[in-house]
Amino acid sequence: MADLTEGPVTITSVKATAHGVRLKSFAFNSGTVSSLSGTAFVSFASLGNALTAQVGPLGSLLHGAGLNLSQAGPGEVKANLSLVLTSGSATWRVSRLSGNKLDVRLVSSSGLPAPVLSSIQDVALKIPKLPLGLTVRSVNVTPQGVTGRVLGHDVSFGG
Repeated sequence: MADLTEGPVTITSVKATAHGVRLKSFAFNSGTVSSLSGTAFVSFASLGNALTAQVGPLGSLLHGAGLNLSQAGPGEVKANLSLVLTSGSATWRVSRLSGNKLDVRLVSSSGLPAPVLSSIQDVALKIPKLPLGLTVRSVNVTPQGVTGRVLGHDVSFGG
């Protein structure tokens, strides 16, 4: 599968298991799947690029500061920033906002001035449309990035 991109967010992998596959022909080229379940993965690099792209002029400053994200705890990511005049850190909570959006909400910071933080307090990131009608049901922050639990029901495939 090729990477799925929507705006600045890239899903680099989707892994799903199909249950109840019913074929419509003997050519095995179309049918219906009763249910699909699996995961979709967004790397920290993609999430960092998405954050910097969403916050306007501050984005280029953050990107230049080497916005490197890492897991901070359950559902949270952390960045250490070294800006020209100051350095500090910020921690965001990542959750599913709605069907195809992630909410990235600032929960704590240290050493960064309020003007820097104002545009990164609460950011809604649109995620790519997933194949086969899969939808993100929940998200989890892992040491490698953000993994979404995906589900689909009564999915048609082929011709």
